[in-house]
Amino acid sequence: MLLTKQEEYSKKIRELGPLSSDAFETYKRRSIKELYKMLHKCNEQLQQFSHVNKKALDQYVNFTEQREELQRRQAELDAGDEKIKELISVLDQRKDESIERTFKGVAKHFREVFSELVQGGHGFLVMMKKKVAAL
Repeated sequence: MLLTKQEEYSKKIRELGPLSSDAFETYKRRSIKELYKMLHKCNEQLQQFSHVNKKALDQYVNFTEQREELQRRQAELDAGDEKIKELISVLDQRKDESIERTFKGVAKHFREVFSELVQGGHGFLVMMKKKVAAL
């Protein structure tokens, strides 16, 4: 029965985490009464920290992971935003080129038709561009 208890307590000690190599030797030579006093003193000292948030480390890890995920998503959105701006710029350029090409065709036909309608006359179209303030 004592061996079972000893093994059970050894297992619990191992679950606490890594201990220094001399930890068992240091406390092995002490009496049970002395160990109980030390345990009681440690418990009293731990009571001083009862107000400390015991889940703080878990919360920190969770919030850090959330922050990293949000930063990754922000980087994706920023990259997408840049691609959209590039597309808008290309489409605006194509639109302007198309309008210019269409206007030149209409202006050419206008000159031809005008000269046929008005003998000896010359007519032409001029595109008036309005300067728009940049947003």
